[in-house]
Amino acid sequence: MKKNGIYNHVLRYTGLFGGVQGLCMLMSLVRNKFAAIFIGSIGLGLIDIFNRTLSLFSAISSLIAPVSSVRSLSIVYERGDERQLAHQVKVVRSWTLLTGVVGLILCLVLSPLVSRWTFSNYGYTLDFILLSPIIPLSAITSTELAILQATRQLRKAALAASWGAVILMLIAVPFYVILGRQGIVPALVLSTLGCLIVYLRYTLPLFPWHIQPFSLTILRQGLPLLRLSIAYVLAGIAASSAELLVRNSIIRIGNVADVGLYSSGLILTVAAAKFLFVAMDADYYPRLSSLSHRPLRMNLTVNRQLEVCVLLIAPFLICFDVMMPVIIRLLFTPKFLSVVPMAILASYYMFFKATNVPIDYIALSRGEGRMYFLMETSYWVYFALFVILGYQIGGLEGAGVGLSISNFVELIIVYTVYHRYYGLQIGRQASRIIAVQFTLLTLGVLVSMSLNGFAKYAVGLPLFVISLGYTVRLLCRNSNLATILSRKN
Repeated sequence: MKKNGIYNHVLRYTGLFGGVQGLCMLMSLVRNKFAAIFIGSIGLGLIDIFNRTLSLFSAISSLIAPVSSVRSLSIVYERGDERQLAHQVKVVRSWTLLTGVVGLILCLVLSPLVSRWTFSNYGYTLDFILLSPIIPLSAITSTELAILQATRQLRKAALAASWGAVILMLIAVPFYVILGRQGIVPALVLSTLGCLIVYLRYTLPLFPWHIQPFSLTILRQGLPLLRLSIAYVLAGIAASSAELLVRNSIIRIGNVADVGLYSSGLILTVAAAKFLFVAMDADYYPRLSSLSHRPLRMNLTVNRQLEVCVLLIAPFLICFDVMMPVIIRLLFTPKFLSVVPMAILASYYMFFKATNVPIDYIALSRGEGRMYFLMETSYWVYFALFVILGYQIGGLEGAGVGLSISNFVELIIVYTVYHRYYGLQIGRQASRIIAVQFTLLTLGVLVSMSLNGFAKYAVGLPLFVISLGYTVRLLCRNSNLATILSRKN
């Protein structure tokens, strides 16, 4: 694929899933607004802690990870053997259901200990028991998404994600309004069930539900998936443990309300870039997997993906930084304005992540689980270290700085290691793009932190325009974006 072809491909699917993410952000805006009003920062903190704890149980029990499912199903799909593909779907689904039930049982048994460790009391034991069905429901949902991705049903995956966001909002909001914090648990369980039903609506016509979770033959056929899955699952356990450790430390140093503010700041920062990572999961990873043993093509693909990610993320981050107080008033309430400095300082967290993620996928695409596990686990260690240390020193602002430092350190380490082992080279154009957009983002952060009112907008918005103009100019030069835009006009 030529240079322009790669750009066009990346932009096409980033645009598709970017539109989906726009709808998800809109639904999130409505949901968070009602949550901020009716359950407050404490309620948001509880939601965040519940979700992180459930993620840990899901990581422990998910022996067949979605990334492994995508890779194995993609290989069979490329062969064009529909019968074998249907059988492989049955294998993946059987393993998923079995391990999801194991996760549910673990959560039921350990709920008192989890409540004690997380909140220093047993008062939330019943909540964790009632939340345990989320573990198998989420696991099955992830598998159904993996089926759509592996079989290149990306538009259906986009539609499922869109309807899932709508269902999540429609279910959660009434519970928050009517029951307040008492509605958190039923809202989480029912919205997860609703999302699963949406995904099944798109996958069952393609692959009817056939499972044999207790068949030794089926389980034995799933064993080859474990090699990559084990590394991915262990990395997921490290990630969930680090995230939970950060929340637990914030509770002990501060309070549950601070956890809600921290998670709100993180949501704001991540929301600006999530569309990129959704697109990469759906399209970039399967595409890179097919090039894993062609070093030159792989290097070119990584560089082009990296360039597009940085070009797209930088203008969003600058705009978010300048408009952050307005965005917080829209998404939450004025009580959450104290999180503005943290969200601005965490901008670099997403900027470096946009640079890191295209590189991170290399080990996964090559099926080298040990390398992936080593890199991911080391990252989550210094993630927890920097964020907790930052919060101890500077509160929420310090946590924002810690987030940014953790991803900068990851960029240095991952590039150094992958350069040595895989011959990765960040090209001149990619380096130039990173340097220009990093400089503009830094100016945007300084303006957003030091100026207020008209002065901030008078200086900050032109920086956004410059960054956006630089992005559009390069995309038009390297793709058919200009042609598409001229047709629409």
